[in-house]
Amino acid sequence: MNALGTGIAVLFIDNYGRRFIMLRTLPGVLMSLFIVAFGFYFTLFTENLVGLGNACSLIGMVTYLAFFSIGMSSSVWSVNTEIYPL
Repeated sequence: MNALGTGIAVLFIDNYGRRFIMLRTLPGVLMSLFIVAFGFYFTLFTENLVGLGNACSLIGMVTYLAFFSIGMSSSVWSVNTEIYPL
């Protein structure tokens, strides 16, 4: 998922810019972390929702990796290529 998200970021970062992409993916990062938190809550503190908690945790982690690799991760590395000369 990280490689797929980075590939998407490579395609769009020059057209839209780092700030635009980071601001658009940050809510996705936040929502996926809430999904992971709910999944952990269901797994640890409920007896009949353990399966739902495991599924929420997995889905939340995959979506977190997708949004993070598109926005926050790729933007930092593109700044380094602009600052340091070859």
